[in-house]
Amino acid sequence: LQHRLASGQDGGGHGDGVPAAILAGCETVLEAVRHPVVGPFLQRAMLDEIVPTLDAPGSEAYARAVLDRFANPYVRHALHDISLQQTMKMRVRVVPTIVRYAERTARVPEALAFGFAAYLRMVREGLGLADDQAERVRGHWSRFGDGAEPDVAAAVCGDEALWGTDLSRVSGFTAAVAGALVRMRRHGVAAAMEQQMGVVTAA
Repeated sequence: LQHRLASGQDGGGHGDGVPAAILAGCETVLEAVRHPVVGPFLQRAMLDEIVPTLDAPGSEAYARAVLDRFANPYVRHALHDISLQQTMKMRVRVVPTIVRYAERTARVPEALAFGFAAYLRMVREGLGLADDQAERVRGHWSRFGDGAEPDVAAAVCGDEALWGTDLSRVSGFTAAVAGALVRMRRHGVAAAMEQQMGVVTAA
């Protein structure tokens, strides 16, 4: 449990929340958890979508402790540094959680889908540190580009060689990723995240 939450599957460490936080203008983990939209988004991803996939007792309590640790004002953990090899981290730490959540709940993990879309956008914009596998994702963007987000989402989600599984088989996941990408392009990442959190309802 400690490894899965503290080292990556926490939405705010090395996992799903880093690209979203970077694209929303945050520079550190502390800024992310204190951000009026990013913070609640990370909390929702961790508590509502990651914790339900964990079988260890005390998962929720430990997740809340991790969030408290991230809010420590004396620790400066740069999000840019955490972005190193982000594709590998998505494959190893986030993708299995997406699959488990869908299997256990028969629902789309909406926050994780948004975070996955933010990762695709981050790669598109050339942000983050060295990432040996990002070129494969950039190749999908090059084939389609902005304005063809459903095609990009379908190509990336269906890239079994990249993820070790076909995410397009997770019912509704590809559509959720595509929708998030469209909202990011139209409104910016922070506003799209507000919509994701239900703060506003514009599509």
